[in-house]
Amino acid sequence: MDFFFDLLVFMPMYVSLFWMVVLLLTRGEGNKAKQFLGIFMFVTSLLYFSHSVYFSSEYQLYVYCDSFYVLAMLSVYPLYYEYIKMLTSDYRFNPKIFINLIPAVVMSLSVATVYLLMENGVEFVHKYHYAEGDITSNNSLYMLQKYLLVSTKVIFFVQIILFLTKGLQLIRKYEKRLLEFYSDTEKRDVSWVRLLILVFTLTGIASTFANIIGRAYFNAHDALLLFPVLVFSLLIFILGFWGFTQSHSVYDLEVDKKENDEYFEIVSGMESIKGDVSNPLLKKQLINLFEHENIYRKQDLKITHVSEMLNTNRTYVSRLINSEFGCSFSFYVNRYRVEETKKILSEKSDSEPGLESIAEQVGFPSVGSLIRNFKLVCGVTPGTFRKMNQ
Repeated sequence: MDFFFDLLVFMPMYVSLFWMVVLLLTRGEGNKAKQFLGIFMFVTSLLYFSHSVYFSSEYQLYVYCDSFYVLAMLSVYPLYYEYIKMLTSDYRFNPKIFINLIPAVVMSLSVATVYLLMENGVEFVHKYHYAEGDITSNNSLYMLQKYLLVSTKVIFFVQIILFLTKGLQLIRKYEKRLLEFYSDTEKRDVSWVRLLILVFTLTGIASTFANIIGRAYFNAHDALLLFPVLVFSLLIFILGFWGFTQSHSVYDLEVDKKENDEYFEIVSGMESIKGDVSNPLLKKQLINLFEHENIYRKQDLKITHVSEMLNTNRTYVSRLINSEFGCSFSFYVNRYRVEETKKILSEKSDSEPGLESIAEQVGFPSVGSLIRNFKLVCGVTPGTFRKMNQ
């Protein structure tokens, strides 16, 4: 039974170490976010190792692990925020992250120092962490350590709110940039990160309440450990898997933009259309590209493709679409695709084309993208629209 209990308790650590190895072995300039996620997994493994030592009742060892536990716990959310930043804002490592890690380092060193000054750290662990006695106020070191650990829990809760809120702001800005650059954001967005932020928020709040209740309660009820261990193991596995399979980041967006910038450096000597958003010629040529040349049928159409056809900068095209048509580039393109889809679905014929065929014809990268954008524009699915118009 002890073997299976230990296996269960150590499971989150094993999952974290597995993804740490996989992600750190990832190579390539565009995979720095994945590599950083590997560092995050290493810190997470330290956190769960400390948990495992605690629930294995290794009192003496936990005296040394407690400061590492504090370091890891207060580093998790700042590191996850940095990972989100490398996905959505700047793929290069920013040394300023160490500023966000100051609370983790200071509190960890403080806890370690107080343990070194104690005559009997194991006794404090028994009394405070395992609730096997009261901490008397006449022992100043015990009281100081208690206040330090309580303060750690407060800082942890503040970090949850601060870094996850900032993370959501970065994701919103990044998704807006994607919509202004690509016609198809499928497999490029980071909606899964938004979902994980929600999960992390809930689990973080749950962890805070668990800290208030105390791990001693869970230690006295082994069966209750099953739920949090499985939940955290699954969460870490999903985070590692989605992070590993993420195929697009701000790095790829910057590369695509750089290619367009270099193109216009080459043709800078050529006469080009000025990017005034009120320029009627630019607007007329843009409409012509979509209504007569049907360039929206090109799969994975980017705003750089359009700007090169119009011989003007992508920023001017984006501003023109925003100001004159009141939407993003992605919505502008997909609205034309949806309009052609509506015409095809309304046609009466013996053999109705399938959605996969229609998607390929009008420029959508997949049936899922067709259905999602069709419903966004029309309010109903293509299937419902077909029934209503035949």
